[in-house]
Amino acid sequence: KIKIIQENNVLHISSSATLLNKVTVYDMLGRLLFEKNDIDALNTQINSLQVQSQVILVQIKTIDNTITTIKIILK
Repeated sequence: KIKIIQENNVLHISSSATLLNKVTVYDMLGRLLFEKNDIDALNTQINSLQVQSQVILVQIKTIDNTITTIKIILK
């Protein structure tokens, strides 16, 4: 299970079982906003997003090649 928590301008991404491999963030027009590769951990955070008050798509790839996309409304 993957969980994303927004705290101030930081997104905390965690997995309860499988190591995270890659996190990619897109806006609703499909533009790439952020990408982090070779994470190899259960947790990571994104603190360099310069967007507020919009909907983003966070795509998470785990080391077993499972891809999960989560829609987040930034506050």
